[in-house]
Amino acid sequence: MAAMQQKGRLPAGLHGGGHQNPAQQARRSTIGIQGGGHEKTAPAAVKSYQKQAVLRPNTGDQKLKDKDKREQERREKEKKKVQERLEKERKKAQERPEEERKKAQERREQERKKAQERLKQERKKAQEHLEEERKKVQERLEKERKKVQEQREKKKKKVEQPCGQDRKSSNGKVQFIMYETLDIDAAVSKPDKRLRGTGTVYSVYKSKLGAITIPNEGAVPSMEEFTQAVETFKTIQHPNLANLVGACTQRRVLIYELLPDGTLEDRLTDENQKKSFTWKDRVTVAAGICSALDYLHRNKPKLIIHDDLKPSNIHFGTDSVCKLTNFGVSSLLRSTKHVSFLEQVVEGFVQALKDTDASKIQIQKDVSGLGTILLQLGTGRSNTDGLRDFVAEELGDDRVFQGKSTAQKEKILGKVVDPELKSDSVKAAAARMLFLGLRCTDPAGKQCPNLASEVLPQIKSCIADSGMVRVHRFCF
Repeated sequence: MAAMQQKGRLPAGLHGGGHQNPAQQARRSTIGIQGGGHEKTAPAAVKSYQKQAVLRPNTGDQKLKDKDKREQERREKEKKKVQERLEKERKKAQERPEEERKKAQERREQERKKAQERLKQERKKAQEHLEEERKKVQERLEKERKKVQEQREKKKKKVEQPCGQDRKSSNGKVQFIMYETLDIDAAVSKPDKRLRGTGTVYSVYKSKLGAITIPNEGAVPSMEEFTQAVETFKTIQHPNLANLVGACTQRRVLIYELLPDGTLEDRLTDENQKKSFTWKDRVTVAAGICSALDYLHRNKPKLIIHDDLKPSNIHFGTDSVCKLTNFGVSSLLRSTKHVSFLEQVVEGFVQALKDTDASKIQIQKDVSGLGTILLQLGTGRSNTDGLRDFVAEELGDDRVFQGKSTAQKEKILGKVVDPELKSDSVKAAAARMLFLGLRCTDPAGKQCPNLASEVLPQIKSCIADSGMVRVHRFCF
């Protein structure tokens, strides 16, 4: 039956295994009604079976199926195309970074090569430039070396005594030489050449050129000030003033003659030298320094102030003549130090009175320094801390001291005067020098004694007389 149904030969009444097809049943009902109401079931069924054509597949359904199939095939093709396109894009995407990486690597390699070439060219240019500069420097140094060598040869011909002594020309004046920076650097290359007891604003070095005075850092004067000072100092001629034998403008260096027989400080501190340092020698030193200071203060057109008078600046030559060194150096260098506004006002006021009060104040500094030297010569002490107070307390007022007995005076002087000065006459003369030193170092400074008319004659009178000498009265 199934085979007959598939071929379309199964009777309508037997469709579905004995069950009537609802469509056929409806058709039969219609026929019965159209036939006058009489139902002719069997013949109609047979007739229907005979006349019924073979059942064929529904063409509409087939078209839909075909359409669905084609649509499905089209979708499959599109899917394949999409997959193929995506695969191509994936491959291109995979290949693109590799290509970009290769291109970037090639680009970096090209840039590296260009940078190397550029660096080579720049290095080559720099080497050429350095070579040219080196040649120029060598040529300049060679010229300077030849120039310095020529100058040294000239100096060797001119200077027989390199330490500054006996540099006198036929007219009796000391020869003055201007030195270069190289000469100064070579002369002070060793630290042990620095002399002890030098100033706070300058340092002094012992050398073959002489006693080289170099300003410390922060105390370098201007070129104009230094040049004026050199022109003034090199004309100074006094038996108790060291001669200025050279200078270096680049380094602001002053070179004084080098005196080989030590300083006053050595004679006050060294026991052996102190024993041989007689009272006559001490008075001679005091008179020479006083005379030298008076000479500096009388200098024209402008007076010269030493401003750093102390035993280490008093030197002795081979003939035991003392000479004052480094005169004017402290004043020259100290003028370059920083000052406050108040100090500027004071200095301005002092400058306005330079012909009167300013000169007196400057002179008083040197007179006070000389008074301290007198106290050191009389007591034999090198340390100046509290020295004036000690001497003033022991000696007291001159009237009171004069009223004491000889024994009392000897007892007082035994405490104050240098023990190396043992005779009574020398002690009396030492007392005179001590009272003079107290007057010169008077803190008030109201009656500063004149060096030429008062101090120098009193010093010369300190040469010991026989017996106890009455000490002159001074105003304090």
